[in-house]
Amino acid sequence: MTIRVSFYFLTDYRAGEPIGKLRSAQLSWLMDRLFPKKAAIEGAADRLYEGLVHAARSTWLFTEGGFEDSFSGRFNAIALHGGLLLPELERRGGRGPVLSRAVYTRIFDGLDAGLRETGVGDASIARKVRKFGESFFGLGNAIRDALAASDSRTGIAAVLERNEVAAADEADKLADYVIDFAQHLSSLSDETLFDGDAGLVFMGKRAD
Repeated sequence: MTIRVSFYFLTDYRAGEPIGKLRSAQLSWLMDRLFPKKAAIEGAADRLYEGLVHAARSTWLFTEGGFEDSFSGRFNAIALHGGLLLPELERRGGRGPVLSRAVYTRIFDGLDAGLRETGVGDASIARKVRKFGESFFGLGNAIRDALAASDSRTGIAAVLERNEVAAADEADKLADYVIDFAQHLSSLSDETLFDGDAGLVFMGKRAD
């Protein structure tokens, strides 16, 4: 189905002429915001997802941060970062919610593909994806609640230990990392975040 939109009613009250003849730059600005270009959104989502994976694969997380080097451990690393990135995109408004959904799709497409590579068949793939999805949202929600508390470091460490992301002797270090990561995300401008250019600096000083 082809949708035709007329802008004839958008006239300049001073000249009585179609706005497109006088304000093409303004019309372009309006169209970009009403109908974000799919290619631009998809490209930004790709860059954000790649940055997310880069951050979650940091050697530091598995050698000092307490993550187990297993399929579940690697997914927990994705969930930890994604659980902070996606709500931050949603919170910004504008293109943020669209990007959040696009990155979410990439995360779970990657999970599906990864499970199939380990030999999981069609009969059980949906159940396993659902289980990982519950873990993804549960960990993200708990971490965000802890971040909002007065003693966020202690709260985050407790969440990480309770969810078996990190052992007690490693949870405090990982909690500091989570706080740094959340602060990094909140410090980014909308332009940087929406362009997807923030990906490779998520890890800050701990980038490999």
